[in-house]
Amino acid sequence: MSLDAPSSGSPAVHGVDDMVAWFRAGEKRPDERRCGMETEKLGVQERTGLPAPLMGDRSIAKVLEKLARDQHGELLTEHGTPIGITLARSSIALEPGGQLELSGEPTPLLGEACAEVARHLEATRRTSQEPGVAWLAVGYRPFGPREGVPWLSRGRYELMKNRLTGKRAHDMMQMTASVQASFDFTSEEEAAEQVACATAVSPVVAAIFANSPLENGAPSGYQSLRYRVWQDVDQARCGLSRQMLEPGFTYRAYVEWALDVPLVFVRRQNAYHDAGGRTFRDLMREGFLGEEATLDDFADLLSTLFPEVRLKRVIEVRGADAVDARTTGALPCLWLGLLYDRDARQDARALIRSSFEELVDFQTEVGRHALFAKLGNARALDLGRDLVRLADEGLKRLSQAGMPDARSWLDPVREILEAERTGADRILEVHARTGGDVPALIEAMRYQASGTG
Repeated sequence: MSLDAPSSGSPAVHGVDDMVAWFRAGEKRPDERRCGMETEKLGVQERTGLPAPLMGDRSIAKVLEKLARDQHGELLTEHGTPIGITLARSSIALEPGGQLELSGEPTPLLGEACAEVARHLEATRRTSQEPGVAWLAVGYRPFGPREGVPWLSRGRYELMKNRLTGKRAHDMMQMTASVQASFDFTSEEEAAEQVACATAVSPVVAAIFANSPLENGAPSGYQSLRYRVWQDVDQARCGLSRQMLEPGFTYRAYVEWALDVPLVFVRRQNAYHDAGGRTFRDLMREGFLGEEATLDDFADLLSTLFPEVRLKRVIEVRGADAVDARTTGALPCLWLGLLYDRDARQDARALIRSSFEELVDFQTEVGRHALFAKLGNARALDLGRDLVRLADEGLKRLSQAGMPDARSWLDPVREILEAERTGADRILEVHARTGGDVPALIEAMRYQASGTG
């Protein structure tokens, strides 16, 4: 959940055609296509593993203030509480449970994106030493119950807390962390192919990146507890999208779906207001506080929809746990090879011929068993090996067309698949070997900035 853009002077929305045109205006030429990354991390007290406080002398707020000062960024506050930093080409935001999220600058060069993450991790490590905060590369907070996690009181988050309907919505907001990537599209046809491919194979990617096996200091029974939590956040706005798998997907189809999801909030003069159960269709018809619905309102709506593959003016893939720094760089590389090469994305889509219902059941299996989850007779492990091969072939063709060769960035996922061991397996091994020793587990899970290169 990145920082919201200022909302003022946006054009009014009078019908579906306006929102379809908004998507179409986001199309890029092939030579303009970029990749963006969002990386989240969980802050804990270095000695105990318990959640780091949001405020005080040894707090996440202190880390944020130091980062802003050291990196010449603008510290953003809401009602006096630090909530993020705007930098020259990127931003840093605090999530509801104090997770720190870097929204990097979209770039055509994967190496540049990963180098930006490395610089951010090093700066965060350096500024966190005095407050005694360790940042963990893991998908679910491993120590302590949610009740002990501080809550970042922002207008957006307060309304989300009240509006999300699932039993584990608050766990998602306070306990989870992920790595996400975003990609451009050149046309509606290409966007349809990309979202179909990404939706079909997203559970396989989640299996490869499974990295959240602990809950309250003990094995949870899941390889990716984060993935399980997301299945019970809000069925109206989360999960896999059936329509993205069906032939004939269009911008209009996505708009029509979005229009009927209840709004979480409406912003006016940059204040957050409860939408009172309204949908965007209601907003177009009735307005809000005397003002018409706008394209900024529509962008706000899209930011509160959380399908595993999300369409905005980019395509976001959202299914992976936060992982160590080196494996983080493999995620956008894998998706880039699949989504930017037409043969690769069509072949990847063809790997998954199951029904939508079977794919949803597969998600549950992935949460528990990761690489050894089964879709029909196929293991996620074998499907993952096929995906990496297709991504490698796609990256090779892209390099022949002039894009820098990025195939070596796939090495971390190749190693996972060859060893048949996820990040979750490695954490569980440390837990078993040390009897759950907290300092040993923190050391095993903390980000190491040097690991990206």
